[in-house]
Amino acid sequence: MLGWGLAATAALLVRFGGQLLLTDPCQGHTILALLTPLLLGPGGLALTASSWNDRPKAMFGLGLVMASFLPTLLLSAYDIGQLRNIGCAGGT
Repeated sequence: MLGWGLAATAALLVRFGGQLLLTDPCQGHTILALLTPLLLGPGGLALTASSWNDRPKAMFGLGLVMASFLPTLLLSAYDIGQLRNIGCAGGT
């Protein structure tokens, strides 16, 4: 739970901080939306695999992986959907 809580808090801080710093609605928001899930998922798996015998570290890593799915991937999909609605994201 600690890994999930810290990762979710960090992801929300990155999201809100990025939204404050990025003034143009069409530049940088897709990268910002995908940054945290792409860092937390593989990073959490690497931490879990590297510390498999150390149970608390492995559980912390699995918490990072779970945070990469919910809430960060959910919020990222929402942000990209909003970008598509205003015509800024590809695939429209």
